[in-house]
Amino acid sequence: MKRACRPFRDRLIEMAEGHALPAVAEHVAGCADCAAIVGDYTRMLGAARIPWSAAPAALIDRVKALMPERRRVVFGRRLGTFATAARGEADEFQVVVGEGDLSVRLMATRDADGWRVMGRAPAGTWNFEGPSDAAMESGRFEFRTSSLEDSAFSLTNDDTVFQVPALSHLLQDAPPEPHAP
Repeated sequence: MKRACRPFRDRLIEMAEGHALPAVAEHVAGCADCAAIVGDYTRMLGAARIPWSAAPAALIDRVKALMPERRRVVFGRRLGTFATAARGEADEFQVVVGEGDLSVRLMATRDADGWRVMGRAPAGTWNFEGPSDAAMESGRFEFRTSSLEDSAFSLTNDDTVFQVPALSHLLQDAPPEPHAP
């Protein structure tokens, strides 16, 4: 490319796309090299213009069925703990669990039958997967467990599995092992 062509080099594609660029058009009219480049660009753009049509819904469904489901899996870790010790060991505590852009505050209270665990799912629509007696309404969930060892659960939506380990593990200093959702 000649030195005189350099100021116009980045504008040649725009010329091929049909933009009105008087200074570039004047240069291309007098420069065989740049005219050839514009001609090549014009042919490439023409070849790329193919008609598109939507695929039939049945075909899309069949293709999606062949693809494995992909979900982001987030393993929650303790971000903070707040405890109230009434009789030696805490009868109530709160723990914030999360990773990255997801977090949930859990509140646990000891009662005669074990523990009552409550929390609120992150923003969005989530499903609760954990102890069978769990209730979830308007993003809030609550369940009972006889032991903090049995308190692991997952919150799931279409593209994310947010695993929350057992509260007994979250209260320890060592990181817990992931659980099966």
